[in-house]
Amino acid sequence: MNDPNVEDGHKLMDVGVCRMQPSFSKANHHTRESGIADGPPPGGLSAIAIVLVAIGIENLIFGLPDPMLFIGLVDFVGIAFALVRSGTGLLMLVSGWGLARWKKWGFYGAIVSNGILLAYILIGAAFSLVYCSIHPVWTVAGIAMILIIIHYLLRPDIRTRFQ
Repeated sequence: MNDPNVEDGHKLMDVGVCRMQPSFSKANHHTRESGIADGPPPGGLSAIAIVLVAIGIENLIFGLPDPMLFIGLVDFVGIAFALVRSGTGLLMLVSGWGLARWKKWGFYGAIVSNGILLAYILIGAAFSLVYCSIHPVWTVAGIAMILIIIHYLLRPDIRTRFQ
């Protein structure tokens, strides 16, 4: 570095002169889009993203209606519940991916999809159509898990990270 056109930064610091140097932001690709100043993403959001993707895949696969229902068109309620479940599964899958990538739409999609799934479980439990036929314990566990996820996402410190 004997080039006379290049200044030595150490000499400048010794005389108390501060100059602007190009620097790269310490923020990762997640924080630029969500407005987060610094810090790693909370572990709870990563866990919720994984849970949303897993539940989304499960609801997408097991929510697909039997093609015979469409041929006979005898069970309108079964078709409606199957389509809502598979649609919610797709929304949860996409929202989980968006939440993992710190997208604002992933945050809102996670809240909406959990709300839809909660309504679906409550309606199914009330009329013993879907979830209560499996086992009431799983119904209560599903409701509790959804309420915990929604509560965590609506906490002020998490909500402000996506505004």
